[in-house]
Amino acid sequence: MGGRTVLTAGSRMRSVATEMHRMESMKVIPRSALTRALGLGLWAGLVMTVGGGSGCAGGRLTIFDPLSRSMSRQSASSGEASVQRHDSDAAERQFRSAIRLNPKNGDAHAGLARVLAARGDDARAAESYRSAVKFAPSNPTYAAEFGDCLGRWALRSLDRRSIAPAAMRAYRHARTLAPYDASLALRHGVCAMRLEDYAEALKALRDAVEMTPESVEARIELSAAYDAIGDGVSARREAAEAQRLTSSPTTGVDRAAIAGDVED
Repeated sequence: MGGRTVLTAGSRMRSVATEMHRMESMKVIPRSALTRALGLGLWAGLVMTVGGGSGCAGGRLTIFDPLSRSMSRQSASSGEASVQRHDSDAAERQFRSAIRLNPKNGDAHAGLARVLAARGDDARAAESYRSAVKFAPSNPTYAAEFGDCLGRWALRSLDRRSIAPAAMRAYRHARTLAPYDASLALRHGVCAMRLEDYAEALKALRDAVEMTPESVEARIELSAAYDAIGDGVSARREAAEAQRLTSSPTTGVDRAAIAGDVED
């Protein structure tokens, strides 16, 4: 069977138990989850393989569905709990364990990406976000965070021109999934402005203003985008509208600063 050995039912369960208790000892999954998962394994009809063929990495044990998916979800949930406790090292271990159990767990890839991004490692975080979007293609949050990550990476990279378009593609994908999300349109536009893609910024910021005409921030950013392309008339118009909107005491915007933006 190409170097792949199918274990007997008894061997399967002993191997599952060994793997699960190894995970518990490494604090990647709590004991209560192990108990539930082991019970699941009694009826799951597991197929397990031990490496040797090209499909296995260095003799690593691979646990296939449905138990692997259950354990992967639990490990990813433990990772999220570790993030809430500000224990990024434990979170990384738990997310990586979840991915090893089920490489198609988009939530686990996104969790790992957030841990890496929080450390400032946007290059590696981008790879994890890429996997999150691949395996959870209908999740606009992951696509938007992928765009944020690529945008930050592009700003610090000497290879900005090759990274920036990928950031814009990620935002566009996110916005196809959430076309009426004004805050997402604003994020898209702000990132495009920072990357000096003014055509992309104008389109996104116009969308943001159209969806939320009362947004002072969107008006200010749109004013800056018009100013960047040399359209002073439109820039002053948007800045003046932002200033008018600040008449509400709840906006919390510095009116003097906006007034300075409209001066010639």
